[in-house]
Amino acid sequence: MAYLHVPYRVTGKYFPPTAAGLTSPPPKFPPSAVCFRPFEAKQLQGGYTFPAPDISGPERILRTICNSDMVIIRSCYELEKKYIDFIETEYLNYFKDDKKYLPIGFLPPRLGDEAQSRQEPWAKCVDWLDKQPIKSVTYVAFGTECRLNQAQTNAVAIGLEESGVPFLWVRRASIHGASEELPDGFLDRAQGRGLIVEEWVPQANILSHPSIGVFFSHSGTSSVIEGLTTGKRLVLLPMIIDQGLIARLVADEWRAALEIERANLEDGSFTAESVCRAIQRAVSEEDNSETWHNAKDLKARIFGDTELEKDYLRKFINCATKLVYSKS
Repeated sequence: MAYLHVPYRVTGKYFPPTAAGLTSPPPKFPPSAVCFRPFEAKQLQGGYTFPAPDISGPERILRTICNSDMVIIRSCYELEKKYIDFIETEYLNYFKDDKKYLPIGFLPPRLGDEAQSRQEPWAKCVDWLDKQPIKSVTYVAFGTECRLNQAQTNAVAIGLEESGVPFLWVRRASIHGASEELPDGFLDRAQGRGLIVEEWVPQANILSHPSIGVFFSHSGTSSVIEGLTTGKRLVLLPMIIDQGLIARLVADEWRAALEIERANLEDGSFTAESVCRAIQRAVSEEDNSETWHNAKDLKARIFGDTELEKDYLRKFINCATKLVYSKS
């Protein structure tokens, strides 16, 4: 939000931003590892221009914020205070806007009803996971908003195969259509070591299973929060929208995850070797190595601290109540 949706991006001579402009943060942005790679900036550039009378998504967000009494942010001061402060300052400077920007915590999910969760295909996953050693399985999921193309699918599949680790890969069809084909013979070669699921399964339950050690994902906000909350080692492959920013934040700034190395930053291509290398590193490194020590610290200090979560919710309820009474 601080990188993309401050007024600088959608007002004045810098609108619409160029792809090169999106690889750099706005002026006075706090010191940060957060940035877009060239291929990510190219993907986003088109979102800033819409034919009249429509307006772009960023403009719509700016207008929504300006016409709101309060902006609730899924984050916390302990980790992102400098970004929240930057957003407040930018809107105040441009619009004399002193509304409340309120972090509400990360709101990690709670496990659902176990009786319902035991239905197919989750029961099949549980039966398979129960037979695997503790922390031995790499869970792979890329959400439903992005679709891997054939080259990306091949790289992920072959990388998993060459890593030699047990894996559970949830390959649901994306909102853009069915998934691409797996490499020839992959299912036969993976039989016994890997499980492919193409239907919905409860991700929070999967991540809470003791056999899962690594979570290989697209670095969507909810997936990263769920992974850190359950103490899994994160391997990130950002694909669309803000996922690159999230990956830089967690892997480069917090140093609590691994991001898949790209072979080409202009087109975003990556190799099976880079997938294999990251997964093997995530599986094999000691708990006291910097990355996984940091991840454990984040779980203990932020994502697993239920009292901190309750405190943010109490503050939100108090602020919302005061706002309601002030309007009545």
